Amino acid sequence: MDSSDLSVRTAHELHELLVRREVRPSEIVSAVCRRIRADVPAGPLDYPEPNGRSAPVSKPWLPVLARTPEERRGADDLELSDLRLALSGGAGHLESTVLARLLSPRAGLPELEGYLLATPSAHGLSVMLSCMEGQDQRIPDELPSFLIQQYRALRSAKEVRENLAAFRAANRRKPVRAYIETLLEQAQEQAEEQDRALDRGAAPGRFWGIPLAVKDVLCTAQGRTTCASKVLTNFLSPYDATCVARLRAEGAIVIGKSNLDEFTFGSSTESSAWQPSTRNPWDTERVPGGSSGGSAAAVADGQAILALGSDTGGSIRQPASFCGVVGFKPSYGMISRWGLIAFASSLDCVGPLTRDVLDAAHLFECMAGPDGRDATLSGAKLGGGAAALSRRSGRLDGLRLGLPIEFYFEDPDYGDLPTMLQDVLTPRACDAERYRFRKYPGVAGCLQRAVGVLQELGATIEVVSLYHTRFAIPCYLVVSRAEAASNLARFGGTVFDREPAAAKVGFEEARALARMQGLGAQPKQRILQGYNVLRGANYEQIFLAAQRARAQIREDYTRVFTTHKLDALITPTTPTPAFRFGGFSDTVTMQRSDELTVGANLAGLPAISVPAGLDSTQALPLPVGLQFIGPMYRDWDLLGLAHDFERASGWNGNRPPSRR
Repeated sequence: MDSSDLSVRTAHELHELLVRREVRPSEIVSAVCRRIRADVPAGPLDYPEPNGRSAPVSKPWLPVLARTPEERRGADDLELSDLRLALSGGAGHLESTVLARLLSPRAGLPELEGYLLATPSAHGLSVMLSCMEGQDQRIPDELPSFLIQQYRALRSAKEVRENLAAFRAANRRKPVRAYIETLLEQAQEQAEEQDRALDRGAAPGRFWGIPLAVKDVLCTAQGRTTCASKVLTNFLSPYDATCVARLRAEGAIVIGKSNLDEFTFGSSTESSAWQPSTRNPWDTERVPGGSSGGSAAAVADGQAILALGSDTGGSIRQPASFCGVVGFKPSYGMISRWGLIAFASSLDCVGPLTRDVLDAAHLFECMAGPDGRDATLSGAKLGGGAAALSRRSGRLDGLRLGLPIEFYFEDPDYGDLPTMLQDVLTPRACDAERYRFRKYPGVAGCLQRAVGVLQELGATIEVVSLYHTRFAIPCYLVVSRAEAASNLARFGGTVFDREPAAAKVGFEEARALARMQGLGAQPKQRILQGYNVLRGANYEQIFLAAQRARAQIREDYTRVFTTHKLDALITPTTPTPAFRFGGFSDTVTMQRSDELTVGANLAGLPAISVPAGLDSTQALPLPVGLQFIGPMYRDWDLLGLAHDFERASGWNGNRPPSRR
């Protein structure tokens, strides 16, 4: 088994390989660890430590890369050992002059093969072979035939220049930085223990050898749990969150704690105290979404096979859409929140981010169930199971799906809803100004094709109205801020602060100082907003009004599912593809990126985002997600629908350019 592709496999594929003894847990973990280690800066950059100080990253190949091209051309001390170091840590950033030196006769075929494994695309191969041609070097006879064919395909200088430009563009790709902290050595040790257990004849657990990224808002007994905030810099949890413990019991290996917006407050991962923040693997000039941006980026970039996130207003589904992976938010109360550091307790849900729906189903099945430590669990018996998904026929005959008109038009003209399907998918000129996706035709095109796939599978689709969802964002802003202010009150910064000040000043002064220095702008903003809506007359005029609006939103969803006998609702996951860093001037405006996801949280409904194609109208193609929202506690029906769509569309096979 070639280990180079293990980091892009799904968990259920890897499990089948383990059962057949075609791969070992340590090989899977090693492949993902190599991917994580390769995600390093291209130059002499520093990673800031959690306490704000910067420490140089150990990169022994930097002396080679730091030289000017002139120095490289004339350097007699550019030894083969230096080149091997460069291959192991920074091959993607070597210039053509160094490549030519690398391909000298003394380098030999092993180094050549090492470079081929490290190149991000076929463009790198083209440039490398053209360098050999320019140096009048002989192509080694041992090269595989397909490489020789690619070399002979370089028929003109124009093609060489185009390949060189594409190669350089690919290598300007900045590091993704999906993790706050990695646990690679511990992961390798656990994988080797599982190797030995397999050698003794043990049957592999469901997630043996599967690297798992855990959003750093879930407590783990290994590593720190910081919520991407300085106020929890030194917090070492003595226990695993229930969801993490259940996955560990099935053999999952925690590979690291993924980055997020501070205390999950944001939609881009930009507010993390750990900077530079996580980048989108599809275009590293764009955000991965948030707040579970690190988890989504890790799965998309091959730095994890599975990941856990939390969803308060779309924080699993929105980054899943931006990064081209699957993100599932179950019905409220289906997965224990014990060990999840709360944002808004009546909205928070734990859920999976994976490469396909079947992996998400396996994670959900493992994590769901009773837990005496969480009083908010529903206890509902769902039936179904992950194994049943693979036995589905793939047809959707008899299913009724709804398109909420408010999710497609701002201030819609309700007219005759049953006849408006084509108007929703291809709006008339008079409706174009109110169409939510008018500036993003790539998103609209993906939606139209996805609806076509569902109709071909036999589903009946109609337009419905969720009138009160137009108030979902202001309702969410009030409810979430009020609950966040209450939940943040426990973080005084006097226990896990990096420099306790209580011994020097009074307790209250130390608490105020620690919160001022330890909390970032987003937590402070939510504390002030939350206390404001709960204060005096605002409690009734603002907070209780928001709760009444929330009840009406929930009633709207119940009505369309019962009156129209719908099995699910269909919407794009986000109104736009991934936006650029700094694309929003404030977080209130940024909240609009959650306007299509937040309703499911307010109503407690299950919802899933699955890849629905690429927006090719952007400078680089960007993923677009399709969201299915189901009735309360119909989680398995929703997963089955998403699984059938995924198999029919085939769009979940898309990978970022560096992972193809």
